[in-house]
Amino acid sequence: MGFISRLFGGTKSRESMGHGHTAVKEQTAKDPVCGMKVNIDSAPAKSEFGGKTYYFCNAGCKKTFDANPEKFTGGQRHEMPGHTGHMM
Repeated sequence: MGFISRLFGGTKSRESMGHGHTAVKEQTAKDPVCGMKVNIDSAPAKSEFGGKTYYFCNAGCKKTFDANPEKFTGGQRHEMPGHTGHMM
């Protein structure tokens, strides 16, 4: 895993800090509305869209996203079996 991935990685990991200590990195996501880094375990709000979970720094960003999710996901919707008419 690269240096940047370790700093902002998308998974929890344990890294030795020497002297028997271990640091646990928190799993984070980018708030699609404001761009803030959000800890997914303690995110104040989240939404599901197109089969993906989006995490938000506050209820206001979630409300903005929910009103027009395509604006923040590049208009991408994921096709699901039995559903037609979704954008790809």
